[in-house]
Amino acid sequence: MFKFKNLIIITLVLLFVGMSTISCKVSISTEDHTDQIQTLSDGRMVFPPDIAAGDTLLYLKALQKDRDYHIIIDNFGGSAFDTMVIINRIDELQKKGFTITTETYGYAMSGGAFIFIMGDRRIIHDGAAIMFHGAGFIGPYGQRQSLRSLALTGKTTLKPEQVKSLSIIDNKFMKMLTIKIALRDAQITYWMYKFDYNFMSSDEAMRLGVATELG
Repeated sequence: MFKFKNLIIITLVLLFVGMSTISCKVSISTEDHTDQIQTLSDGRMVFPPDIAAGDTLLYLKALQKDRDYHIIIDNFGGSAFDTMVIINRIDELQKKGFTITTETYGYAMSGGAFIFIMGDRRIIHDGAAIMFHGAGFIGPYGQRQSLRSLALTGKTTLKPEQVKSLSIIDNKFMKMLTIKIALRDAQITYWMYKFDYNFMSSDEAMRLGVATELG
């Protein structure tokens, strides 16, 4: 009887350990998002439709090799901070002499638009659209808060610390538009702040130099 009880206890312990191991494996696999970035047979990389907050590692792992990249961005945007990580990594690769090609078939919006303009070659397909806007966040009543009113009127309801935080991000994006695209200040203000969701057609993207070629 004593041996039988011990056998039951040992069995339960082993079963618990086994279940814990399975549970850990499952939790690890569900947190591994590397399959969200697909690579086509011709080597082009397809970014997922959203830049989710906290997916920094996902993009750094995808861009970890020092080589040329061709990135398809049909993307709604998302986290400004994760967007910045992607942009900085692309900039690092370009400074090492590698060529980055970006391409959009349908839409490159918000953070996705700024990743798109990082390309040395920027391919846009007929009917696709680029959407720029300044950084922002959803306020307590579900309204989007950004620097739009401050840029257009000199007034804002944002707190000084919020203005400072959003300005750091927007200044980075505006510098990119000046360097990569050579847009004038008035044009940047128009596309980033006139509307919170400002869509640019493929024809206009070509005219302004946001895209370098039609696909």
